[in-house]
Amino acid sequence: MTIIRTAVFPGSIPCNSATDEKPKSVLHAAGILWLIDTKPVKPINAETMKKKRVVTKKRKASAAKPKKVLLPCDPEEKTVPYSGRAAVGSIILKEGKLAVVALAQEPGDHHLTEGYIFVPDDRMEPSYKKGDRIGICRKVQMQPFFWGCEYYVVDQRRKGVLCRIYPSMKGHGNIILRFKNKKYRLREPRTRSLLGFFLVEPLAGWPKY
Repeated sequence: MTIIRTAVFPGSIPCNSATDEKPKSVLHAAGILWLIDTKPVKPINAETMKKKRVVTKKRKASAAKPKKVLLPCDPEEKTVPYSGRAAVGSIILKEGKLAVVALAQEPGDHHLTEGYIFVPDDRMEPSYKKGDRIGICRKVQMQPFFWGCEYYVVDQRRKGVLCRIYPSMKGHGNIILRFKNKKYRLREPRTRSLLGFFLVEPLAGWPKY
């Protein structure tokens, strides 16, 4: 750093006599003008600034984005983190096995809840509206059905259906899938034709993402 003492006349602009550049900062002390000559700042390329803004936006989006997990339809399989592009509620094949893409648990959540999905349609209105967030956990294979309770069922078309399950008069191999919305008829499939059963936690009406 070079400090240059100079006099300033009214209406004039002080300059560095060596480089003939305007000073970067000016200090007044005891009626004397001191010019501090600093190294010139390297101009920032517009393209570099654009890249920095893009990286910052991606980092913010990544931090705000809820984490997702894969809930295998087979209750014996472990839940694993998921970073793919499939939307929450999608049913995908992972290593040859069906799994539901769900939002991960949050701190303080109910210990039975394994993940969250959104109600896919209006079959259970007015109790559950389309888009409501619900917590789900997989039904253990040897666990009996809780008749009259809500389940998220993965059918043979690999489509998730929110319904209430009841026993069927046809025999032990069939169950009834009943919907609250009267415009949908009940279904009575064979249990072994369904690919996954998830118990539903009573979380209808929670905030949506």
